[in-house]
Amino acid sequence: MLGAATVNQRYLLDTSCLVRAATGQFLPPSVERVLADRSNELFLSPVSIWELELKVQLGKLVVGIPVREAVQRMIAVLGLQVVDLDMASAFRSATLPLLHRDPFDRMLICQAIEHGCTLVTSDTMMRSYPVRTLWAGV
Repeated sequence: MLGAATVNQRYLLDTSCLVRAATGQFLPPSVERVLADRSNELFLSPVSIWELELKVQLGKLVVGIPVREAVQRMIAVLGLQVVDLDMASAFRSATLPLLHRDPFDRMLICQAIEHGCTLVTSDTMMRSYPVRTLWAGV
């Protein structure tokens, strides 16, 4: 069922979710439960690392430590695995309808689909695509 998520499965965290988790900002209880349940597989995309680096360079995000170190801490604390940035996801991104023009988000959608993950995001636009989401617009 699109737009819904079940427990004990694979979750790809979008960049906003990662930042909120790392900085203690609000996350809905449903997301907190997913992050706390160690039977879930939690994934980070290299696309999010790239987006974080760009936001820091543009002055849109202040991390206080090098992004590499911040990401390593997030991986350790949340038990994240890094999902592959693969050709299947890249090719799929070219076939997505242009409902959402953010290239980072489009690739995250494709990676979630290709790797069988629920995408954890607050971006309601993500629900316009055939990807399972958790949190979008709740």
